[in-house]
Amino acid sequence: MRSRMFHLWQDKRIKTWNPFVGCRFNCHYCWARRMARRLRCEKCRCFEPHFHPERLDRIPRSGIVFVSDMGDISWCEDHELENLLEVVAEVQAKNDVIFFFETKNPFIYHLFPALEKDKTILSTTIETNRDELCKRVSLAPPPSCRKANMALLKPWWPRRHISIEPIMDFDLDIMFKWITDIEPECVSIGYDNYHNHLPEPPLSKTLKLIKDLENSGIKVERKTLREAGEGSWYRTLFIAIFHECKGEKLMKTKAMWWVVVVMVIVVAVATTYFWFSWAKHGETRRYLLYETLSLKHDKYYCFDLRLDEDTLVTIAVGKSGASWEEAKNPKATSPHYVSFLIKLSPETPRECLPPIEYLTKGGKEVAEMDGWVITVLDLKLEAGDYKLIVAQTNEFAGDTYTTIAIKRG
Repeated sequence: MRSRMFHLWQDKRIKTWNPFVGCRFNCHYCWARRMARRLRCEKCRCFEPHFHPERLDRIPRSGIVFVSDMGDISWCEDHELENLLEVVAEVQAKNDVIFFFETKNPFIYHLFPALEKDKTILSTTIETNRDELCKRVSLAPPPSCRKANMALLKPWWPRRHISIEPIMDFDLDIMFKWITDIEPECVSIGYDNYHNHLPEPPLSKTLKLIKDLENSGIKVERKTLREAGEGSWYRTLFIAIFHECKGEKLMKTKAMWWVVVVMVIVVAVATTYFWFSWAKHGETRRYLLYETLSLKHDKYYCFDLRLDEDTLVTIAVGKSGASWEEAKNPKATSPHYVSFLIKLSPETPRECLPPIEYLTKGGKEVAEMDGWVITVLDLKLEAGDYKLIVAQTNEFAGDTYTTIAIKRG
């Protein structure tokens, strides 16, 4: 599998080889833990440190091989690490292949056997020089320990690499001194791509560090560089597509069009959703009351209405399952009849409008409210406080789901 992590040596194809998977440092920003959830192996999905001996025979034999990018080899058992490194040494002796190791516990490099120095690159991650920041997001050894162990490797391991990704806020002078003390072959610097809300440095400080390192003769790989806190889903999508299509102008143009298509789809969906929400809200505002009730013969509902001026209203009651013909027919067997009571409290006498009786006096369905079975048109209510009581008129024992609406005339 080709690695997407580093593009340090463009004349060599970087591959990955994962005989060991998993880690217990629990870094909050770990992309490998997210990726592992898609794998078939149960231990891989849980990111539990474990060895895959069947993969030892699948080792790539050309280019640059990133060893266990889906875990941290410092969690390897001693005999597992010995087996892994024996295979690496055998392949190095017979093939032109470079092995790239990375860990957040570089002390383990002091235990490595005599691999071929020019075919071995040792790396660690130093996100910041501030130990207290790392303690918030990781259980790995603090950056100061990683720096000290990497600096001690200089006499024995000439090829070293430092990853400052995802970068967190740092002290410029200290960070510069740490890197120059280690004297790596290359440094990779980049901001978080996965919205982990890390304490990031301003872009100007990061660019100053890059400039100082390059002026000191250290090669710097520039990865995601942006202002602190500017990470967003659309930026990540844009970067991911461009990363896949990196290299050719034509492919970059296609990537741009894919980003545009995705953005247009997102905007269209969002616009449709908000339009329907606005339309529904606008329709609801026309009603003084709009409620769906569960009625029984021994249960009623009471609503308070306040009118600031004389108002002409339409009252409609609807029942799902009861047709208009059923509601008009006094002999219908359907029990879906309700009555409502309007009372101007406390002085005005009650006005009761049973549904069947009212329909025989000329009540008719409101055209734009198809499906309503009882309607009171053009009822004039004077300004005041009202109580609306809704009850079922028969003794049907089951629930009657009824919707009642009062709309300005």
